[in-house]
Amino acid sequence: MVDRRNGRVLWALRPHRRLPIASTTKIMTAVLALERLRSGAVVAVDPSVIRVPLVREGLRAHERVRAWKLFESLLMYSGNDDALALAIATAGSRRAFIDRMNDEARRLGLH
Repeated sequence: MVDRRNGRVLWALRPHRRLPIASTTKIMTAVLALERLRSGAVVAVDPSVIRVPLVREGLRAHERVRAWKLFESLLMYSGNDDALALAIATAGSRRAFIDRMNDEARRLGLH
């Protein structure tokens, strides 16, 4: 718990415990994609998106989807395929998006 007026930590439960960053990564994906895509934009689903493991909405290769639907599925249902579709739509490739996300994380002082 942090005092929003001065940033002082008031209480913390295991603050140095390292945890997986999946949710943080999805939030960062949404933020970076929102900087480049309007919610009404239409995204053509890259064929690589359909091979994403774990949580999947079931997007199909070359399907055309409104960005708002991808944002909603990403943030509400933690859709991995939605995250990758947005990443590729905003940066051109998975690798380019990862580089952009890492640059932004460094800029924010994240490790």
